[in-house]
Amino acid sequence: MTNEAAADILRELDFERLAGTAGEERARDILVGRLRALGLKPELEPFEVTGFAPGSARVEAGGTSFLLVPHGLVSDGDIGGELVFLENPEVLAFNTGACRGKILLVVGPSSRTQDLAWEGGVAALIDVAGPHREISSASHRQKRVADGKAVPSFTISYDDAESLALHAGSRARVQVRQEVAKTTAWNIVTTLGTPRRDENLLYLTAHYDSVARSRGAVDNAAGVAAALACAERFAERPPERELRLVLFSAEELGLRGSFAHVKARADELRARGRLVLNLDLGGDPIGVDSVIVVGTRDLLGYAAGLLRENGMAFRDALDTYSSDCMPFAALEIPSINLARTDGRGCHFVHTPGDVTANITAAGVAHTSRAATVLLERMLGAEIFPVRREIDGSLREKIEKYLWNQTLEKPELSWTEAYRK
Repeated sequence: MTNEAAADILRELDFERLAGTAGEERARDILVGRLRALGLKPELEPFEVTGFAPGSARVEAGGTSFLLVPHGLVSDGDIGGELVFLENPEVLAFNTGACRGKILLVVGPSSRTQDLAWEGGVAALIDVAGPHREISSASHRQKRVADGKAVPSFTISYDDAESLALHAGSRARVQVRQEVAKTTAWNIVTTLGTPRRDENLLYLTAHYDSVARSRGAVDNAAGVAAALACAERFAERPPERELRLVLFSAEELGLRGSFAHVKARADELRARGRLVLNLDLGGDPIGVDSVIVVGTRDLLGYAAGLLRENGMAFRDALDTYSSDCMPFAALEIPSINLARTDGRGCHFVHTPGDVTANITAAGVAHTSRAATVLLERMLGAEIFPVRREIDGSLREKIEKYLWNQTLEKPELSWTEAYRK
């Protein structure tokens, strides 16, 4: 794929693509059309999610009103209570119940903060955005909402937080207007190549959805463009092993698309699944390329060495990676994750500033070339070079990650080491 063709894809996807909305449908039509133009036969794989139409919110305190961005899955409501400023929300773990019925302005909340806030009866959480940066979008976990244990949560700009914090101790009121409903999202699935050499099944994945209020250029139109470049290469010269290309939706809602896909195809994956090559974050004109392996040190050395052999010195790590590779890891299917970060575009990830104007097709080419090199070698190998194995040092981290994503016990291909 030429840089001009990649640039066309980036321009075509330069709009919000929140899962379960008209934006996702528009992107789906574009991508299905491009795959069909390559002579491929994409299938649509539906799954249910709790979705939302991005709404609005404000907080009033001390006679002043400030704009808030409601987290995904926060429904309409009016919330009142004393405003408390906690720079470290871990205080909730020590002063049990001290913030019951109160509205908290906090810095750096986590999933644990939600648990502590719910247990402590907190009325609402307001997170402070980073300085000199637009407000990023976030969303509650699906199960937390389904269980009725989601504390209404919002984000405020750093500058407004400075002013709001001056009213700590006074009465505050939050108003939110946002529609939440069950909806359907869609993965796009297509297969390239044939199982002539053996029955091993490789995956090439990228997510095509974005967070709310973001066009998702770096995250992850760039990864989709790189995946389509690989699809073009292998559509022209089909490999003798099967390569399944999946463009996932609802990654930004907690990997819902990949969890649904792995659950639906678990038997096949246990029998044939060997490796996932996942493309998530890319396009920066100046940036740092990374290869993150959720697998073994042998696989990390293989991937990083092969890239160096072809003139690509990627930063490498054996670690978990917060993306669609993780549901596969529960079945002990390893993954190679390619990301390009640390540049101008990546600075705006999950904000309205993540737009195509901040990235380039040449930046995308870093990822697509690396992905093609890795896939060509593995798909064409006389003996498949990758063991289906996850290093023991990663297993507990994977379990913790899956717990935090789903808020329930994961089904694993090994004896659990982590107990929540």
